[in-house]
Amino acid sequence: NKINGLTPKKPLLLSITPIREKEGGTYGVSVQQSSSEEPEARYSMTMTFDCDPDKAEFLSSLIFKEIETIKKDGVTSEEISKIVKNYMKNHEQSKSHNLYWMSVISTYYVHDLNNNDPKNFEDILNSITPEMVKDYANRMFTGHDVVDVIFSPKKK
Repeated sequence: NKINGLTPKKPLLLSITPIREKEGGTYGVSVQQSSSEEPEARYSMTMTFDCDPDKAEFLSSLIFKEIETIKKDGVTSEEISKIVKNYMKNHEQSKSHNLYWMSVISTYYVHDLNNNDPKNFEDILNSITPEMVKDYANRMFTGHDVVDVIFSPKKK
């Protein structure tokens, strides 16, 4: 679930690029997520962007529209392939950093799971299908709390 939980983020990043490129509404959109299993299972995703206050509601609606598109249509095999390739590359590059090894050790002792074992990362990534991402997106983005916040500058 953790790796599968990562995959909706990447299609969202790919699909909301038009907000920056076509709509010219912002210089970039950030998609962050977090999950935890203790004390209870929780998942959150945060999408943020800076923009002209007059365009905020319109651009926000585009993000919600893209979430609905992923829930309805899913993602393509090509998108999954790009995402998996990117995760594999980043995973391999992170092995030269202490933070990676601290995470591997911590996960092993807390959850009895060796994230350095290919069956717990590479094999799982390679098994992800577009239908799995669509199903996961539907479970994560249906019937849950949504907070849509727009910060606007003080009127002068």
